[in-house]
Amino acid sequence: VRKVDMLEGVSVVRSEKVKDELMLDGNDVELVSRSCALINQKCHVKNKDIRKFLDGIYVSEKGYRTEWLLEFIAMDMSEEDTTFLFGMELVTGSIFPSALRTAIELDLLELVAKSPGGSVSASDLAAQLPVTHSGAARMIDRILFLLAAHDVLVCRVVGAERRYSPAPVCRFLTRNEHGASLASISALAHDGVIVNTWPYLKDAVLGGGEAFSRAYGMEAFEYAGADERFNKVFNEAMIGHSTLVMDRLLEIYGGFGGLKSVVDVGGGIGITVKMIVDRHPSIRGINFDLPHVIRQAPSYSGRSVIFIYNQFYLCRN
Repeated sequence: VRKVDMLEGVSVVRSEKVKDELMLDGNDVELVSRSCALINQKCHVKNKDIRKFLDGIYVSEKGYRTEWLLEFIAMDMSEEDTTFLFGMELVTGSIFPSALRTAIELDLLELVAKSPGGSVSASDLAAQLPVTHSGAARMIDRILFLLAAHDVLVCRVVGAERRYSPAPVCRFLTRNEHGASLASISALAHDGVIVNTWPYLKDAVLGGGEAFSRAYGMEAFEYAGADERFNKVFNEAMIGHSTLVMDRLLEIYGGFGGLKSVVDVGGGIGITVKMIVDRHPSIRGINFDLPHVIRQAPSYSGRSVIFIYNQFYLCRN
């Protein structure tokens, strides 16, 4: 019998023989999750799939199943078992990105990042949303718990509730000082226009062409020129990605010094050129792209934007 001490004086006995010593009521899911995390730490488990169970990812919200969990983690998993779990992870791989996208759409990650005291509960978050039913907090908690299992958030049990705080990756999933994040990439990847192309991938493999063209009868950039909404979604995704990448690139790369001009071919609405010119005011930035793209280009303060056919010039006044 191994006794694992838990936070706040709570303890649980883990034993393959003495099953009756496990008596958990009420918030047993939280208790088991905490004990699993400490078991993981004490036993130095290396197997990834076993660690998932130890971390409480698959803990059922039904109390009677928690004993099964503690019994399961004492077992050795065979290579076949871990391979099967990997297969399950592959075929259910769309669940996590969908949950992440929902969290982004509800602004949950932004709310967690800005929470007083550095952590927040699902019920606190539900109170900040225009929810219309009593089960919202529980649904939010399940989403956040899944994100925590994938290291997007950090989950800690305080009393009878789980509280969440940002993990390091949230820095890129929430808006930075420029208002940019990878959330816009998620919006593009999960946009209906993109999602609806995947059923045509098999036909494209067998019959040739591209999945997007088979779905819409035109190429993606041509479609963006005809669909103003999708064009905006696409451009915002490029803005988010370019801003994050260029912000870092300009920190470590000094090759722009001394240049008189820079041309960005296919530069979208000019974010990359703008950031280069901001850092090196003597450079004349030229951004080249299609007409439907530059239609959405903003007017950059302190610079002149001249549209010529399917290109525009961005430079200091």
